[in-house]
Amino acid sequence: MHKHSQPSDWFFVIWLFLMGITAFMVRLLIDLQLINNLFWVYVVHLTVLAQWALIIVPFGKWTHFLYRSFAMYFETLILKKASK
Repeated sequence: MHKHSQPSDWFFVIWLFLMGITAFMVRLLIDLQLINNLFWVYVVHLTVLAQWALIIVPFGKWTHFLYRSFAMYFETLILKKASK
């Protein structure tokens, strides 16, 4: 049933890898005190993070786990309040 993955499944993994690589590059440049000369690497990293936070996280498949957990929690609160 799950032999083939969709391109959207790989999108999450690829973006996670991009975040890690760019964060490592920025950290390395900070430690070598070269970040001022290569500021564009920091801008690329912020671009990757912004796209992740604004596009992928709120509307991706993986967010379902978070939304479902919140829904179950609030349902429990409402049912407890209604039973009183």
